[in-house]
Parts: sequence; structure tokens; C-alpha cells
Amino acid sequence: MARRLIDISVPLQAGIASDPPYMLPQIAYDDHHVTAPRMAEYMGVRVDQFPDGEFAAVERCEISTHNGTRSAAATAAPRKVGRKPLANNLDCLITPGLMAIS
Repeated sequence: MARRLIDISVPLQAGIASDPPYMLPQIAYDDHHVTAPRMAEYMGVRVDQFPDGEFAAVERCEISTHNGTRSAAATAAPRKVGRKPLANNLDCLITPGLMAIS
């Protein structure tokens, strides 16, 4: 029987309703203008020495092991269920009636 894999992955982003409020990912987005003064100071140069006075945009993330799409469900199971490491082969995670990718 041919298998059909449906990608249900969701990228991490601020404000997503993916987890309980205390576990939500926190992502701060610093644009090219915000990072320029910080990097100029660090590098000992002037901001106007960067092309267009800009530097790299940066995303600073605070995440937990349960944010986003992952395949660690079996290793994160409660102790009474047991923790058995998953193999690196995704075929072991997908069987008829079971999709263990979370």
C-alpha cells in the first residue's frame, strides 16, 4: 500500500496559538536599522559605514522543546508510559493508523 505523507509542520512565529500561554514561543524581531548601531559599536565602526546604514535583521527566540513541529514525542512521554528513543528512520514513525510525528 502506498503511503501518503501530509506535511502538517508549522513554522515558529510570535503570537501563534500552538501551546498553552506559559509555553508559547517568544520571538523578538530586530530589523536592519535596529541592529546597525549595536553592530557598529561592537565592530568599532560608524553606522554610515554599513551599506545604506543597515546591518543584518535578527530574530531572537525563546522556545521550549515542545514548540513547533517535532518527532520527539516518544522520548518526551511521561515516565509511566516509558521513554524509548526513536530511530532516525522516519518510516518507523508512520504505520497504518499511526502518525507519531507531532
